[in-house]
Amino acid sequence: MIKKKKILVAVLNENHVWRDLSENLSVMKNNPDYDVDIRYFDEKPISNNRNIIVQRFLAGNWDYLLMLDSDTVPPPSVVNLADYQKDIIGALYFMYKNTEIMPVIFKRAEEGLYEPIRIDNKDGVVEVDAIGTGCIMLSRKVLEDVKAPFLNEYDADGIKLFGLDISFCQKAKKKGYKVYANLDYVCDHWKTVNLKTIYTIIYQQRDKINELKETIKTLK
Repeated sequence: MIKKKKILVAVLNENHVWRDLSENLSVMKNNPDYDVDIRYFDEKPISNNRNIIVQRFLAGNWDYLLMLDSDTVPPPSVVNLADYQKDIIGALYFMYKNTEIMPVIFKRAEEGLYEPIRIDNKDGVVEVDAIGTGCIMLSRKVLEDVKAPFLNEYDADGIKLFGLDISFCQKAKKKGYKVYANLDYVCDHWKTVNLKTIYTIIYQQRDKINELKETIKTLK
């Protein structure tokens, strides 16, 4: 008899979980291929919450930790990430920043900063420099090895340099771990935004498309 992988699904929340996530968690719980345990954590601040989750995980007998933010809705099959046997692997989701929608998957630039990776025409598992923690699966091995994993990084003046997601990936990579994203698992990521901003973005893109059409006409 094949031993089922034990997965702790930790849902970070502030006493609210999206309905679609709740429904998908129910499907995950009943997946016959894994032993799935779902628990909810609402401690503050978020770095404290994530580190508490890690300690609860290490005190148990789970093989993998899947952390989900309450506003991130992965497909129920996301528990299959355990079969890839990666120490750090996440699903694809997007963020809204500087009037753009960008994947929360990063590469490190020459100056040491991180920038989102273009995912056009890419699929499957890709190695990256950092991923977000909104939907991330971690092995017991990496969490035993990386102490105090989730902390923001600040400069000498107390200005934040990196969030806890990038900081964690940095620590893990320094210890020799690799970071992966699976682009076949795409999450919904719900945010409240100003409709005026969305309207502006749409018309900016429309103007760019019209400019491109005019350029193409001149090339014919």
